[in-house]
Amino acid sequence: MLFGYEDWQNDWWIDVGLRGGGFGGVTFCCPVTRAGLAWIEAAGFRALPPLESATLLMASYDVEAKADQQALMLEQPDNAAMVRFNVLGRHVMDIIDLREAGPWHFPAERIPELNSKLRGSVVIVARRDDVGSSDAPNAGK
Repeated sequence: MLFGYEDWQNDWWIDVGLRGGGFGGVTFCCPVTRAGLAWIEAAGFRALPPLESATLLMASYDVEAKADQQALMLEQPDNAAMVRFNVLGRHVMDIIDLREAGPWHFPAERIPELNSKLRGSVVIVARRDDVGSSDAPNAGK
């Protein structure tokens, strides 16, 4: 406002900063099972669920490539939804190499550590039963 920007311009920059990783971290997405989805909901959309598998499949979330990401994330029959979450890049750089294109396999035993670094809520962006529609409505938005 000090520089003469209008409110809508300030709102746009804040939104870009939050989604683009500047303020709210880097946006990732991952698939979750029905049990994992129930766990996220029970946790108030504030944490990723523990896994039985060895790794969590993670990718950078890209609104433009959402359909391709949904296909990748939901290709396994056990996956019920795709969620997105933000974390500061510096908190994952020692675990995954962000310079290489994802998706990445994040060690399941480090999910509690990742959960402690989440910025904001975990948001459901696609459910298996409504793939192809816009962002699924949920309490995590």
